Amino acid sequence: MNRPFELNQEQIDHLFKFVKSKYVRHIDLQYEVVDHLASSIEEEMMSQDIGFEEALNRVYGRFPITGFAKFLEGKEGQLTKYWYKQCFKYFIEFFTIPKILITILMGTSFYWIFRFQGVFASLICFLILSIGVLIYFYYDRSKMKKIKELQENYLFLQIYYGITLAPTFMYSSVPWVLMDDFHKTIGVGADHNKALILTCFMTFYLLYTYICVFRLKDKLKEELQTKYAHLNIPSIV
Repeated sequence: MNRPFELNQEQIDHLFKFVKSKYVRHIDLQYEVVDHLASSIEEEMMSQDIGFEEALNRVYGRFPITGFAKFLEGKEGQLTKYWYKQCFKYFIEFFTIPKILITILMGTSFYWIFRFQGVFASLICFLILSIGVLIYFYYDRSKMKKIKELQENYLFLQIYYGITLAPTFMYSSVPWVLMDDFHKTIGVGADHNKALILTCFMTFYLLYTYICVFRLKDKLKEELQTKYAHLNIPSIV
């Protein structure tokens, strides 16, 4: 908030109270809204030679009747898009050299298991999924607990928390629906199309779990030290 002409601390504190009274509950968004209001108010005070309260009323009057609701909705969409974009960026890395070799090896192994191993494939799938979830919770349990506690107050953490919980939802639903009809007897594998579907799912699941546990966590740590440093959030990653 460094500007040629700045509001004093009392006025900034008043803006925070004002923003909270308008149902902006997330602290990270409160800072953004206050920064926006402060800039506009300072310009209004300098150009129109008016006081703080009148400038605030004029600036807020430019917002629609719903107040900051449209702004908040837009920020939520931006943050969701941002974190999914990070996921996609890390996911694409596994389709470039040399990581694509890992992807091909996983895909080939899964296809062979589901295409030719019958009921054995169900056991392999269950073990791999279980190991993936155990790794996820082993590395993330304490950290995710802290994030869960804080995400009610910070929108960027709320979005991050929702995205990184996806592996647990994937674990509990899709595979069992797919596998139920794949193979009824020992030694009878799935047909080509069904084996290919499950292969794609399993490969995606493991890559996404890895991204959530390691890559996104590193990105969050970076964000906390740079973009959100002013929030003074205690270490959570």
